Amino acid sequence: MHGEALAHAKYLAYATQAQQAGRTQAAQDFTNAAQTEHMDHFAREADLVGLGSDIAANLRDAINGEANETNSMYPGFAKQATADNDPAAASAFSEIGSDEAAHLKDFQAALNAVSNSGGGASVPAGAT
Repeated sequence: MHGEALAHAKYLAYATQAQQAGRTQAAQDFTNAAQTEHMDHFAREADLVGLGSDIAANLRDAINGEANETNSMYPGFAKQATADNDPAAASAFSEIGSDEAAHLKDFQAALNAVSNSGGGASVPAGAT
């Protein structure tokens, strides 16, 4: 499943590059392949393992991943980039870490809303 997800993302990036280079057919080929990797291959494999069958479990999984990216991974990358004297990478990693922190907050609010449906909490608009 990791391979299918990575292929999907790479092919979309390749499609953008091909489109920018004026290679419309190559861009369409990459886009079509990306859609197959995602909507057919990944989706079928996800169904086989029961991925995504419980919303609260999905949110807890997302929270764990976003917490790691927010608290450990991206700050570590930024620190290493600074040590390597690469301010552009350090800045990019810090910005990405901030984005991940926003996702974490949204997922935590969504889990609270799902877990306490009678408490008046609502899923925030950004939580997707």
